[in-house]
Amino acid sequence: MQIDTPDLMIAACAIANNLKLTTLNTGHFERVENLELERR
Repeated sequence: MQIDTPDLMIAACAIANNLKLTTLNTGHFERVENLELERR
């Protein structure tokens, strides 16, 4: 399953700014390395 471009951009912004990504849909982001996730 490919990660959509908008999801990659969101993940990249979170990683670049050393932020935790809070989302209801962790499935889209679980495969992104170095991304800290929080399910809300």
